[in-house]
Amino acid sequence: MALTVVNMPSHDLALTGCIYVHPSDARAAYTSLGNFVYRCAPHPEVQPGHVALNAIQRRLERAVAGDEVQIRDFLVPMREFEIRALPVQAEWVKLGAALPPQDLTALANAFRANFTGHVLTSGQKVCMDYGGNAVLFTVRGEVRGLVTMSTEVHVEFTM
Repeated sequence: MALTVVNMPSHDLALTGCIYVHPSDARAAYTSLGNFVYRCAPHPEVQPGHVALNAIQRRLERAVAGDEVQIRDFLVPMREFEIRALPVQAEWVKLGAALPPQDLTALANAFRANFTGHVLTSGQKVCMDYGGNAVLFTVRGEVRGLVTMSTEVHVEFTM
């Protein structure tokens, strides 16, 4: 399905890792866009025929607001699609942010809680709020699958 790219309806939604479409365009819980799979959620503020992407998703797709992109329904395989171990590289989004967190285990747990139910792939970038700071994560290693509460997340922090 071809949809026109728009910005996210709010800053908070931009940190969910989901893409948003008008409820009449929502056909599947997951969609593939380029090389990546995203949770696809309906949102009434997104106009029909449009897809709301955050800045990171637009950058990965080399798209700007007003461009047309192709999204396809993605069905999560029923077996052996869970990520067992997920290495991610983390960095603060804003320059001059605080030093790396003292407790990377807490950051890994927050990542897992925030992205459980998401399908992630090597090279994919996702962003979330952590202690009032936006953290950008890049998926490392050869992985593709569903993040679950049993996924072991390994965080490496870069500055």
